[in-house]
Amino acid sequence: MINATDRSGKCLFTNAYQSALFDKSPDEMVGRDFTTFLDTTQADNSNRRNTIVLKSGQPIPHYEEKINSDGVQLIFHCNKSPLLNHKGETIGVLTTAVDITARKFAEEHRTHLALHDMLTGLPNRVLLAEKVREAIDICLRENSQSALLLLDLDRFKVINDTRGHHSGDTLLREVAERLSNIIGAKDFASRIGGDEFAIILNEIDGADSINSRCTKILKAINEPYSISGMEQVIGASIGVSLIPHDGVEYEEVLRLADLAMYDAKANGRNCHRFFSEGMNQIAQADAALENELRDALSQEQFALEYQPIVDAKTLEYVGLEALIRWDHPSRGRLLPVQFIRVADDTGLMDHMGKWVIAEVCRQIRTSADEGVDLPRVAINISPRQFQNQNVCDEILKNIKLHNIEPSKIVVEITEELLLDNNEHVSNSLNRLRRHGVGISIDDFGTGYSSLQYLRDLPANCLKIDRTFVSRIEHSAADRAIIGTISHLAHALDMRVIAEGVENDAQLELLQVSGVDEIQGFKIARPQRAENLKKLFDQQRYTNRSAEG
Repeated sequence: MINATDRSGKCLFTNAYQSALFDKSPDEMVGRDFTTFLDTTQADNSNRRNTIVLKSGQPIPHYEEKINSDGVQLIFHCNKSPLLNHKGETIGVLTTAVDITARKFAEEHRTHLALHDMLTGLPNRVLLAEKVREAIDICLRENSQSALLLLDLDRFKVINDTRGHHSGDTLLREVAERLSNIIGAKDFASRIGGDEFAIILNEIDGADSINSRCTKILKAINEPYSISGMEQVIGASIGVSLIPHDGVEYEEVLRLADLAMYDAKANGRNCHRFFSEGMNQIAQADAALENELRDALSQEQFALEYQPIVDAKTLEYVGLEALIRWDHPSRGRLLPVQFIRVADDTGLMDHMGKWVIAEVCRQIRTSADEGVDLPRVAINISPRQFQNQNVCDEILKNIKLHNIEPSKIVVEITEELLLDNNEHVSNSLNRLRRHGVGISIDDFGTGYSSLQYLRDLPANCLKIDRTFVSRIEHSAADRAIIGTISHLAHALDMRVIAEGVENDAQLELLQVSGVDEIQGFKIARPQRAENLKKLFDQQRYTNRSAEG
């Protein structure tokens, strides 16, 4: 687009592209005041720039101008330069402009993609950071309050694993749409990765307002979804940090909302929790403990103890359960309850789990070389180990490496693992059973206790949780539950182990309830590895004496 005007603003020349934008021919425009073809704002801007060029004799490069043509807004990259005669005198202004509409559209599109999630169309983490910082500035300036909500879908992985990623993506888009529809006009929603969303609630009026808004958000998410013709229900856990009360830095308020969200998950899921300073103290303690655990792994501070399992009738040793212990350099020998949660959350459980598998197999081999034939040893396998490593390969590799019978190993799993990873777990457990490894379902009765899992999975043992055993003396209902579990397990050709047996009364009641094996302090406390030879030597001596 090219045009030239004289000092009075009359058109001296225009090219065909320029005149076509105004639906004129070049001849119709030459000799007329050029500003008559422009709207008022454009005319004023053109006159102002022309005046600068005529007075200074210097060009004005690189400015953008928007022009409407047939209802379409075009964007031009423009330059104005002095128009000189043969004497070098400025006699007018030469304006050139390049149509950059397509380029600007592409740039805006790229900017949109850089700031938005491609799957849901919601703003992404980059734009969230910008909006949180804006909210912090406004709150500090106006003495107001906002809230950052971090929302994580509960058990979304189950949907991805069982229904496929296409169904998972469909669900995420519907969740995003519901969030967009329920938040206020001044609020902000984004997807920041995976099944995690963030919401900024602006202009809030105290905790009651936030509670009400969170309840509405959860209610909207809890409504059933139709995914590929099937109904799906899902929940969410929400963590809340207050701006500026909890922090005045983006990274800090996000971190605190994240802590609160994990607290919501730990307190039953499908709820919301506000950040509290206690959470921060726990997080700091966990971070310190994580560093100590890493040192413990590298410095070989872990050890195993073995708790005996006996036959309910003869009280002879028929098994052991391997229990990890941490020989802390300053706090002494620590139990799993003091460090397992942090190990699991940080991924260190993967390394610890591999070590336990290898150490159990090594101990069975070492005992055999010393003339002690240990009974089967149960190893607790966490859900995380099944998710992050090939447990089958790890177990079978160590069985072969230490040349032990596969039947010497029992894998203990929890009902939560069965729910979250049904198909994957089923395939893995079937493979282990085909090789002769035992499968035990731990803490039975406290989780989901699906009879379908008992029917379809190759478990050959159920472990009744200690909570039922602890009440058996005073609760007819618990005695009935234990009896029913025993009857059911025997019908499915499984053994039943009762754990947490601590006195004679519990032992006698369990013996008549049909339980096959007993474990607990009444029988024996966990034994250090170096005591196993002595323990089983005593049993052999007792057995020989009884036979004599």
